Amino acid sequence: MVDADGRNETRLTFTPGLDTSPSWSPDGRVFFTSNRDGHSEIHVMGADGGGVSRFTNIGATSAAWPADGSRVAFISQSPADWLEVFVANPVGSDVRMVSRDASSTFAPCWLGATPKIDARPAVSPDGSKLAFESNRNGNYEIYVMNLR
Repeated sequence: MVDADGRNETRLTFTPGLDTSPSWSPDGRVFFTSNRDGHSEIHVMGADGGGVSRFTNIGATSAAWPADGSRVAFISQSPADWLEVFVANPVGSDVRMVSRDASSTFAPCWLGATPKIDARPAVSPDGSKLAFESNRNGNYEIYVMNLR
């Protein structure tokens, strides 16, 4: 975690293995993918890095939350051995597969009023700008927004 101005960098995880794909839940928790238990699962922790626990037990990656926090989407393997999009409630139960096409599983996201995808964020070296790709105009383009 780091402030928008690039100061106060804080490391939140300290385990061997890979901790990737962080995402914020609407209630302020950090969800991330980790192979710390020998295979990829989604884990959750407090914003300070404390209280880490496993959220999934089915081999999952890439948690994505809608603004209302009612469900979480993620990628996991289907019974047919394809990667598919699944959803669960905020505590990780009531897991349901919602996609039926393996080509739709690059990264789940929740859409707002328009079918847009904002992805691959990058913060400028001085922490003042955020660059990202988006298809909000029907074609993937690069956008930049000020953070200060």
